[in-house]
Amino acid sequence: REVRVRIAQRASDGAVRLIGYGGAPSRGGVQDGVVQNRHTAVQAFRTALEAAHKSAGVRVSTIFCGISTRDALSIIREGKVSLTSGITELEHLDEARHHAEQVALNAGMRNLSSVTSQEWYVDNHRVEDPLGIRGSVLQARMHFAQVPGMVIDNLRAIIESQDCIVEDMVYTPIATALGCLTPEDMKLGVAVLDFGQSSTGIAVYHDRSILGTKTF
Repeated sequence: REVRVRIAQRASDGAVRLIGYGGAPSRGGVQDGVVQNRHTAVQAFRTALEAAHKSAGVRVSTIFCGISTRDALSIIREGKVSLTSGITELEHLDEARHHAEQVALNAGMRNLSSVTSQEWYVDNHRVEDPLGIRGSVLQARMHFAQVPGMVIDNLRAIIESQDCIVEDMVYTPIATALGCLTPEDMKLGVAVLDFGQSSTGIAVYHDRSILGTKTF
């Protein structure tokens, strides 16, 4: 089991290139995505971060933290908003997302929604991009990975101990799927397996819709 840090750089054409990598044995500090020993976890993260800095030749202070834990819940919820102006605007998308997120909330859990799967419908018709589409009701169908607050807070504390800022927490089964699937894959139906040393994540899609995710 390792703590791994990867440093990437976005090129002018939008492509993302891996420029640095560092890893260190967790030695029981982190197991199944949960911090078990703070001191050991800090040491492992510090070692991996410094190795990544050396490999890349640059230093970073902003981190995206990948989470893959068996305690995560996979939830799909819908949010609706009336289009009072008769046309979909940006604020309507935000309202529909917020409504879906509020419906999904469970006590003690937090939604990871920065990297997710979302679908849009205007008057019950599926649309790829609802902005500017005319209709009466905008509906969002969104996937949320919910993780215990304790897991997030302790991972954040480990990262911040090295003067790094946590940009966001990312549910890795979804991130892995979005990183390698095409729209055609999602339409036909596909299951993406992300094999790790201590856990395996899966995300299942069909007809461009996500059916669910799970970490084993």
